[in-house]
Amino acid sequence: MDPSSQLHARWRQEVDTATTWGHLDAVLEDQADNLTYTSARPCNFSSSAWFSATDAMDASLKFPIIYNGLGQFHGTWANQK
Repeated sequence: MDPSSQLHARWRQEVDTATTWGHLDAVLEDQADNLTYTSARPCNFSSSAWFSATDAMDASLKFPIIYNGLGQFHGTWANQK
């Protein structure tokens, strides 16, 4: 999902809700905005704008982020001999 769209607000809302359940030390990011396995890019796609929006989304949380990027290796060098 485009990080400059509703994802930004929804993710922050989810984290804000989680803080009402207890103390958070960090947030897990599991590539909600990854385009690696999509068949096409969004209209008017710009890599720099996409990365800037992702950085802004991450910075808005005010928590350290644990990033899981392992999914991007599926079917690439990780499976090659």
